[in-house]
Amino acid sequence: MICSIGKIKEKDLDEIKELEEELGKTILAFQCSHKMTPAELKEDELERLRKTEEKLHLTLVAVDH
Repeated sequence: MICSIGKIKEKDLDEIKELEEELGKTILAFQCSHKMTPAELKEDELERLRKTEEKLHLTLVAVDH
């Protein structure tokens, strides 16, 4: 499954802002779609992926296509 920052309708945004105020926290909204199968990585491939995540300050996910 691939997730990205969600597109939010104005009325929904107001509800999220209200929740943020109640909780005193910032809320991030994600939309997930496109079912994907995670790729099985060998240990060296996984280590390479982790190093790239650290370098780029991102979370990376390998999937089979």
